[in-house]
Amino acid sequence: MFTKRSWESFYSGLIMVGLVFMVFPVIYFCGATKEKQILPPLIMFLLGLVIFVISVHFSVKYHKEKTKYTKYKIDKSLTYTFTLTYGDKVETVTDFSQIEYAIKWLAKYRTGHVEIAVTPTMGSLKKFYICYTDKDPYIHMLIEQEREDGVGYWEERGDSYKIPIMTLERLYVKHKMISFDYLNRRETGVDAREGLIL
Repeated sequence: MFTKRSWESFYSGLIMVGLVFMVFPVIYFCGATKEKQILPPLIMFLLGLVIFVISVHFSVKYHKEKTKYTKYKIDKSLTYTFTLTYGDKVETVTDFSQIEYAIKWLAKYRTGHVEIAVTPTMGSLKKFYICYTDKDPYIHMLIEQEREDGVGYWEERGDSYKIPIMTLERLYVKHKMISFDYLNRRETGVDAREGLIL
């Protein structure tokens, strides 16, 4: 099954195919032979042009879709309150070591979830759900984001608990925007209490 990222790679490959199909007829016409057939290279050039245009269109479309909600600003003049929920504990974060401890606890027991809520909304980011699923050994972090059309999610998946720690450290300690390059945009909800990503 194709993901959005694999479709992007597919269309990037087709762009190259389209370019090759357009370049070879040009090389053929620039060749030294005097007797040249016009129709086959022309068909090849037009086919390459069609492939190129369609591929560029879909590559741009997927890029816009992927980066649509990545443009947000964090107001560093505001005071943000991080509320941490894990196990039976609900506490206000006063030190980043609390977040580290909760995620390490999750990685150790691989059960339950960690939920971090931010008040007020940090840029457009509201909540972070970190959990393991029965489907794979990876740690998942879903970032809940306010969007024009409601609430949406970004999914970060990694084989180490350090990945969500680094992302949250960037936000909590440095108040810097996170990188969305390796995150997948999601529209569906999350039931972190059950350790499920819907």
